[in-house]
Amino acid sequence: MCNICVFAGTTEGRELVEFLAGQPVQATVCVATEYGETLLPEAENITVLAGRIPVEDIIRMLQRMRFDLVIDATHPYATSITESICTACRETQTEYLRLLRQSSEQTKDVVCVENAAAAAAFLESTRGNILLTTGSKELAAYSGIPDFAQRVYARVLPMDASLEACRAAGLKAAHIIAMQGPFSEEMDLATLRFANAAWMVTKDGGEAGGFPAKVSAARKAGAGLVVIGRPPQREGLPFAAVLDVLCKRFGCTVRPQVRIVGIGPGSREAMTREVSDAIEKADCLIGAKRMLEAVARPGQHTCDAIAPQDIADFIRTHRRAGVRLNHMSVIISAYYKAVLRNPKLNYFVMNGRIYRRNHFCVSFVILKKQADGVVNETTLKVYLDENDTVFTVNQKIKDAIDANKAEHQSNSTDKFAKFMFSVPGLPKFVVWLAYHLDKHGLLPRKIIDLSPFHTSMFITNLASIKTSYIHHHCYEFGTTSVLVCMGKPVPNYISGDLTKKMMPIGVVMDERICTGYEYAAFCNDFRRYMRLPRMLEYPFCQEEPAKEPSQETAAV
Repeated sequence: MCNICVFAGTTEGRELVEFLAGQPVQATVCVATEYGETLLPEAENITVLAGRIPVEDIIRMLQRMRFDLVIDATHPYATSITESICTACRETQTEYLRLLRQSSEQTKDVVCVENAAAAAAFLESTRGNILLTTGSKELAAYSGIPDFAQRVYARVLPMDASLEACRAAGLKAAHIIAMQGPFSEEMDLATLRFANAAWMVTKDGGEAGGFPAKVSAARKAGAGLVVIGRPPQREGLPFAAVLDVLCKRFGCTVRPQVRIVGIGPGSREAMTREVSDAIEKADCLIGAKRMLEAVARPGQHTCDAIAPQDIADFIRTHRRAGVRLNHMSVIISAYYKAVLRNPKLNYFVMNGRIYRRNHFCVSFVILKKQADGVVNETTLKVYLDENDTVFTVNQKIKDAIDANKAEHQSNSTDKFAKFMFSVPGLPKFVVWLAYHLDKHGLLPRKIIDLSPFHTSMFITNLASIKTSYIHHHCYEFGTTSVLVCMGKPVPNYISGDLTKKMMPIGVVMDERICTGYEYAAFCNDFRRYMRLPRMLEYPFCQEEPAKEPSQETAAV
C-alpha cells in the first residue's frame, strides 16, 4: 500500500482527506491546530498529526516515513509552511505536489493591496467601521488605524490562540467574532450589518474560501472591499487534477455524491437548513433554469437540465416526414457520440484489470411472443461505427427487432439458451464454466458474440410496459460497464408545468473504468447532444456546429 502525506489547513485539504478516507492508500495528515484535527474524518487509513512543525521536524518525518508523495494543500497565503515543505521534500528527495486554489477575477470596485500593512495604510484615511476577515496573525498591522478599538471588528477562528491575539491587539470583546468558515453570502452580509461595516478586508481565497460570496455581500451591504493580493504561487494542480493523479497512480476511485432536493416555492427563506447546506456545498447544481437562478451562489458551477420537449419535438418532426424515430434511438445515439469524445467510457474491467474495447455495441431487450402464446424476452445486440447517425442507429435497431420478433424466428442467443436449459444440471455448469473462462480471458469468441453481457452499453425500456425506471446493478459476468433504464413518463415536477411529461432514466456506471472528472466531461457532452438532438443527424466527423438553446429547460 502506498504512503501519502497531506499538509492540510484549507477547505480543499479537508475535502482531500475526506476523499482519501477508505481508499487503498495510507495517509498521514498534518494540520497546524487541534481544532483543525476535529474537522477531519476518522478512518483506519488516516493518521492525523496536529501542531506546527518546523522544517527540521518535517525532514525527519519524511526520512522516517518514506512517503511516495507529499501533497501541499496549505493556504495560498501560508508561504512559510509551503517553503518548509518544499525544502524538506528537496532534502529527502520526496515527490512534492502542490494543490492550487484557483484565484478569482478582480473587479473595478475592489481595492487591491499587496499586504496587511498596505491595507492598514489605505484604511487610515477612510471613515466608518471595518470588518477584518484575514485571521488573527496580522491584527497588529491594523492597530495604528485611528480609533482602532471602536472601528475594527475581527472575524477569527474559535481558538484560544486567536482570541488571545485579538485581546493583545486591543480589540474589545464585543468586536471579536469567533466563527469557522467558509461562510455563505447570507452570513457575510449578516456579519457586515452586525458590524455596521463601511469596509471589509479579505484575501483572495477563491471560490473554496468564499471569496465570491464576500464580494456579493459587500456590494449588498454598501461596503467597500479591500483585497490583499496573493503571494507568488508555485506550480501545481487544481483539486480535480490532484484527484486524477491519485486515481491513476495509486488506484483510488472517485465516488460522486448526488443529492436530489426540492427547493419549494423557490426562495432561500422557504428552504430547510439541510437543503440550503446541500446547495451551498455542491460542486455543481443541475436543474431547471428558474431554479438555478433562484438558489445558485455566485461563482457556483451550474448546468441547465435537459429539455424533454426539445427531444419530443425532434422526434415528432421526423415522424411527420416519415422517419419513425424513438427515444431509445436518440439516447443511444447521444450516448455513443459522447463516448467518441470520451473513449474511456468504452473501457471495461476484467479480472481486476482495465481494458479498452475495440468496438462499440449496444444490447437491449425486446418482448417476443412464442408459438404457444407466451410472451417472453429476448436480447439483441447491435454494433455502431463513427459513420452512424441517429437515422442509421434507428434503422439498425429496427432491423434487429424485425429479424427477431416473429414467433418462428430465434436468434443465436435464444437457440443457445434453449439448448442449455433442455439438459438438467447443464445451465449451472455452463454458467460456472463461462464465468471462470471469461475471468481468465479464455471464453471463445463465438460465446462472446452470443452474450448480451459482453457489450458497451445495456439499455432497457421499461416505459414500453408502463413501469417506472430502476437503477440496475452491473453484471458480474461479461464486460457491461453501463446500464441504462428508461422509465414511464411522469409529470414534469422540475419545471413546474405538470401538464407536460418527462422521462426519468436510471443510469449505473462502473466507477473503475475512469475518474470522476472524466465521467463529468462525458456527462456534459451527453447532455449537450440531448439538448441539441439535431446534432445527431450528422456522423461524428461531420458534426454541425450548434448553439445552445436559450429557452428554459427542465430535467430528464
